[in-house]
Amino acid sequence: MVIVNEDIKIEPYTFLAVKYPKSNLLGIETRALELINRTGYEMVKRGYRDADIIHLNPYEFDIQIQEIYNDGLMVYPLKRVKRYNGFGSSREIVKEIDLKNTFIYACVAKEKSVIERFKKAEYSNQIDHKTIGDLLGYPECCIDRFCAIWPGSPDPVFEIAGNSNPCEKTDFSITVQDDYPLLRQHMRYFGFRVIPWLPCSTNCKESLERSKVWLEVMKSIDEKTSNNITDFLSKPSVWSMCNSQIIVEHPDFLGYASGNYLSEKRVVKYV
Repeated sequence: MVIVNEDIKIEPYTFLAVKYPKSNLLGIETRALELINRTGYEMVKRGYRDADIIHLNPYEFDIQIQEIYNDGLMVYPLKRVKRYNGFGSSREIVKEIDLKNTFIYACVAKEKSVIERFKKAEYSNQIDHKTIGDLLGYPECCIDRFCAIWPGSPDPVFEIAGNSNPCEKTDFSITVQDDYPLLRQHMRYFGFRVIPWLPCSTNCKESLERSKVWLEVMKSIDEKTSNNITDFLSKPSVWSMCNSQIIVEHPDFLGYASGNYLSEKRVVKYV
């Protein structure tokens, strides 16, 4: 949901449109989102990080719980949230479960102590993003940067680009040069990303080292889709946001997503 002011709230639909439909691209966004979600789970299962956030679906709740149990993990349901498409910069809490419109926002971990720490951080008066980021295996520099700009910038693609070096920037336009494509986040709405965190910059060396591990696990699950994702990320593209509408212009597709409200258009070019 995008909040323009106290009286105006809108909820645009996130979708992907491919410019030139090709058999190897049709449905890629669905496969990419599934792969990203699976990789986060596997990173906990294989011992690379302490916790993961998953969405339990009411219509297959039993199947998901059985898999988690069989993998030697434990899960704790944290919140009931309204279902959203693609990347969600905020979660709308709901009271009643609707099979079609509700997720159970939950934490998965190997140790009960990890879940207890996550619960305490999530349920505190002000969510403890620093502890949550640490449990999710994010770099400290990126956690600190996130805490400094959230919630004023719920979708900080422009801020991440502006913190990258080298880059050319004006008040409303940034051109990113010599960055690490594996760290780009401007296509994550459609599942096209490697890391699940928002890096402090697209030059962050700690994020780059961790991204290599994430990519290795991704490829072990679905190498073809992983290669599609890294191919998308490596190509020149343009991200823009204005009036709650995000547009991603890419050689292979034209993507639209919901964003936060800005009356002045922001543009980031990746060369």
